[in-house]
Amino acid sequence: MHDVGHAPFSHTCEDLYNYQQKVYNINSDINKELLDHLKNKMATTKVYSDFESDYKYILSPKGKSPSEHEIMSAIVTCNKFSEFIEYFEQSGENYIDLDLVVRAILGCPYLINRRDAEEINRTKGIKNCLIRLLNSSTVDVDKLDYIARDTQMSGYDNIVLDTERLLGSVCLVCNDNVYYPSFKKSALSVINNVVLAKNSQAKWIVNHPIVIYESYILRRAIGETLKNTSITVGEKEVTGDELIKFIFSSKSLSKLGNDFDKGSFNLLSDIEILSLMKHNISITSVSEYFARNERKSPIWKSHEEFLFCVGSDDKAAELCSFIAPLVSYFNDIEDLSCAKQIDQSLYEEINDSDDLEGKEEIIKILDVIKNYKTQDGVEAEFNYVILPAKNRFFTKIDSKSIYIRFNDTVDGYKTYDTFENKQEDTEKYKYEFFYIYSKTKLDAKHFLDYISNEAHNNGGIRM
Repeated sequence: MHDVGHAPFSHTCEDLYNYQQKVYNINSDINKELLDHLKNKMATTKVYSDFESDYKYILSPKGKSPSEHEIMSAIVTCNKFSEFIEYFEQSGENYIDLDLVVRAILGCPYLINRRDAEEINRTKGIKNCLIRLLNSSTVDVDKLDYIARDTQMSGYDNIVLDTERLLGSVCLVCNDNVYYPSFKKSALSVINNVVLAKNSQAKWIVNHPIVIYESYILRRAIGETLKNTSITVGEKEVTGDELIKFIFSSKSLSKLGNDFDKGSFNLLSDIEILSLMKHNISITSVSEYFARNERKSPIWKSHEEFLFCVGSDDKAAELCSFIAPLVSYFNDIEDLSCAKQIDQSLYEEINDSDDLEGKEEIIKILDVIKNYKTQDGVEAEFNYVILPAKNRFFTKIDSKSIYIRFNDTVDGYKTYDTFENKQEDTEKYKYEFFYIYSKTKLDAKHFLDYISNEAHNNGGIRM
């Protein structure tokens, strides 16, 4: 049930379940829907209040917030819970722990109170191990699943993981009276491969410039399509932001569906969204999505090519620092239908703005890009897209929380970070990397030499 709540086009659109709201806000629409369901379904008021308290903790800066699709998966689980009970009863079981199931989907462990009885904390600790084996910041079955599946579906030749060996080595450790899942020493090579595979996936799949652009143009096409689409629900016309919320909802995911005057959105998938887009094929972004020859291409195609063209890490940091306000400006735009494109129209819009923070810096960057001339001295077309990489190319796996058991004594374990052989120096990624896309083919080295020189002349790195 962990992935059943995925939106159409997976992670590209999952934030639309909570459009223009923050997932870590306990009062966001999707969190309120989840808590309302749980309040009515939990076994006791105490079980619910404990969950609510623990859930608020993982939403806080100290915790690890769930993603929108995980919250939606928990909502779907609640909606189907009565059917699950019926199924298990028919199988001879008379109990299913909704609290534990939802926590495992969300990655929400039970907080341990050392003042509680040892038996209570032992039970919570063992349940937490089950939760962390499914969804955590370490090695879990969710990561094993999507690394293998993404590798297969993308055709990328990643490291093959020996999941049988890894899962066959699972055991427990007790660290300061808190239980954690652990792996026997025989699985060390597999864990190392998981870290390498996750790094490789982040760098060559998730952060591939074409994958990033595909997500961008798809979101823009969906936004502009829904901006030009309206439906009638009852006597009310629904369009724009309200239509996004109507379509990307738990009702639309269900078989019963979300009804409107001419039909229903049910069992929501890519198909319904693509159909709406095809009815709006005249929209530039929609046409670009379906016609590959209309797309812009990345000027440089990897971080390595970027470094080669710029010449050094210091110059790369200086250039990225110079461009950062422009990248930040686009990241702050929450309107799905916004063009997010560098052109004369955007330039004039920013220039005419009276209350845009950092306006002078952004205009300065746009002036630099606008004045770029090719090697032949020809002024390049002022029409670009700038997109940040999704992370800094290294894994988010928390190696300090991966326990390796070497023998059966109480202290017979070490954490993976104590002897991890780091494959990459993550310190060199001190800047936010980005791609720039152009309709016309430009020489990457010439373009980046020009931007790098302008960055240096305009004050270098901002502290």
